[in-house]
Amino acid sequence: MNREQLTEPTFGQELHPILEVIHKAIWEHNANFEGERPMYSDEDMLFASTIIIDVLLDRMFAIQEKHKVEMNVRLNNANEAGTRLRMLIKEFTGLDMPEMMKKWMEK
Repeated sequence: MNREQLTEPTFGQELHPILEVIHKAIWEHNANFEGERPMYSDEDMLFASTIIIDVLLDRMFAIQEKHKVEMNVRLNNANEAGTRLRMLIKEFTGLDMPEMMKKWMEK
């Protein structure tokens, strides 16, 4: 056995098939759109934004690691990315993601 066969899959590798199923379902729905929107809930927006920010920050980290970016710059970039995503969602949907996360965690 080689090293790859002994290594546990990463979290991203474990989620990949699930994300692909979701991606394909959305793609197929949009390709066959006949006027009925999906009717996502506010909670669905919370779930989707969590996925987006997690993947975004992971990809940012990979690039920053490659370019040997200092940790304080990485942290500032991560904070900025989170702030921009929250502002984008708030501006176009009126949803306050930190407040929604707080309510979801209290369930």
